[in-house]
Amino acid sequence: RDTAQSFKLSYYNEYKSYLRMERLKNMVIVLMQERDTARQRCLDLEYDVKLTRELLSTTQKDKTALAAKIKLMEKELDTAQEENIKMKQQNMELDYEVDRNERERCTQQNELDQLEREANYKEGKYNELEGALNTIVDECFTTGGEEDS
Repeated sequence: RDTAQSFKLSYYNEYKSYLRMERLKNMVIVLMQERDTARQRCLDLEYDVKLTRELLSTTQKDKTALAAKIKLMEKELDTAQEENIKMKQQNMELDYEVDRNERERCTQQNELDQLEREANYKEGKYNELEGALNTIVDECFTTGGEEDS
C-alpha cells in the first residue's frame, strides 16, 4: 500500500512538475513574444529617430536655403528701390527739362506772334503806302494828261 501511495505521490508530484513546466513554457513563449514585440518597437523607434533626424537636417537645410533666398530678395529689393529713386530723380529732371522747353517754346511763340503782328502791320502800312503812291501816280498821270492836251 505504501508503494501504491508512494507511486501516486510520485505520479502526482511529477504531474505537478509537468504542469509547472508547461506553465513555464507558456510563460517563456509569452516572454519571447513580448521580447520580439519590444525588439520590433525598438527597431520602429530607431527608424523614426533616423527619419526625424533626416527631416530635421532637411528642414535645417531648407531653413538655411530660405534665409539665403530672403537675403538675396532683400538685396534685389534694395537695388530696385535705389533704381526707383534714380528713376524718380530722372523723371523730375525730365519734367524740369520739359517745363523749361515749354517755357522756351511759349516765349518763342510769343516772339513769333509779335513778329507776325509787326509783319502784318508793316504789310498793312506798305499796302497803304502803295495805295497812296498809286493814287499819287494816277493823279500825276491824270493831271499830267490834262496838261498835254
